[in-house]
Amino acid sequence: MIHLLRQKATRQQVDEMLQELGSFIKLAVDVQRNNTATSGRCMSNLEQRRSRYLQDALPIRLGGLAANLSRIASFSKHDGVRDVISSILLESRWFIEWTAKEFEISKAAELVDLQRQLARWDLESRQNWHDEGWRSMIAAEASQWSQRILEMSGLLQKFDRKE
Repeated sequence: MIHLLRQKATRQQVDEMLQELGSFIKLAVDVQRNNTATSGRCMSNLEQRRSRYLQDALPIRLGGLAANLSRIASFSKHDGVRDVISSILLESRWFIEWTAKEFEISKAAELVDLQRQLARWDLESRQNWHDEGWRSMIAAEASQWSQRILEMSGLLQKFDRKE
């Protein structure tokens, strides 16, 4: 059973949701629309994305993260796309969450540093987005991170060997 909640769940709603899985309730939150959907059985979009993302080999996943960082660098040149950037930042943080544990500690730490940086950019963008200098700084840093993640992926070496 799925409940769309716009206010605190009633005891009856909680009991109905617990009937599905017994000891826990799945929760999805749409922050932009201020909605919450809960279910005892429904797979959330985030779980579907995670499952799909983890099907790819590690170098391909890192390539996707590098592509996201490149998009951030490119889109940061435009004032009217903060919401798009915010969604890319969030997706990228999840990509790191799902991937970092597969690395040795030093590379995992580097990915976690990037994850924290992405969270800071998202938070700071709420106040600084209309500042072109701030967006230029984000573009430059995102481009550097994109290159670093591509190097970490090994995809550049594979491409160089084919030529």
